[in-house]
Amino acid sequence: MQDCKQISFMIQINLRLLSQVFLLPFCRKDNNMKKEQMNVALDPALKAKIRGMYKSDNCSTMTEFVQKAVEFYIGYLESQNSVNFIAPIITDTIKSTVYATEQRLARLLFKEAVETAKLANITAAFHNLDDNTLKSLHIRCVQEVSKINGILTLEDATKFQNGDE
Repeated sequence: MQDCKQISFMIQINLRLLSQVFLLPFCRKDNNMKKEQMNVALDPALKAKIRGMYKSDNCSTMTEFVQKAVEFYIGYLESQNSVNFIAPIITDTIKSTVYATEQRLARLLFKEAVETAKLANITAAFHNLDDNTLKSLHIRCVQEVSKINGILTLEDATKFQNGDE
């Protein structure tokens, strides 16, 4: 239960980090901020593209369009750096989840092996079987389990023991 709480907590933290890294850079900034002028030299073809596209992006000026493009690109660059930070966190979360699952499966397999050993000992105590009979039973059981994909039913075993199969 403790493992599940830790995993849930780590996933919540990772989701918060992901939202900050990938969503915040694209949020609009306050338009009332003081702006500083900056001269930029652009190729004529790029300036023509800006002139043709800024209104389709609901920008009132080409300056606003360029500012949005620069903010988007900065966000993109920051998200590339953040991937290097977030990827190990996600990997660790997945590893801990897989490890917890492995531990549960190992405990279940141990319990199953104990029950199987008890059944084998009870059966051996009541039946005096020779080595040839045990070998042929083993071969038959391996074939049956392979054929039925590991799903053994009492009905199938009873039919075999009664010679109906």
